[in-house]
Amino acid sequence: MIILMGHIHVDPHEIDQFIADVQVIARNAKPEKGCLFYAVNPDAACPGRLVIAERWRDQSSLKAHLETPEVLDFVHNWQGRMRSGIQQYQATHEETFLG
Repeated sequence: MIILMGHIHVDPHEIDQFIADVQVIARNAKPEKGCLFYAVNPDAACPGRLVIAERWRDQSSLKAHLETPEVLDFVHNWQGRMRSGIQQYQATHEETFLG
C-alpha cells in the first residue's frame, strides 16, 4: 500500500479556487481503481495550508492517477503557485487503531 501524507501551501487569497480545483481531482480519484482513501482539507490553524492524505493499493494505481487529465491540468495550472510538503510511504501492514 502507498500512503501520501503531508501538506500544500498556497496564497490564502487563492485558497477558494485551489480547493475548487482539487475537489475535481478528489471526486474523480475516489472511484479510481486502487484508490483506498483520498482527502484534502484546509488546516484551520494555518491559512493557505491544506492537509493531504491518500492511500493507494500500489504504485501502479498511484501512477495511473497522476497521469489522468484532471491531475495533469491541475499541476499545470498550480505549479509555481503552491509549495508541497508531501511524503510518500510504503506500508506493508495495516491494523485498526482506536476502532
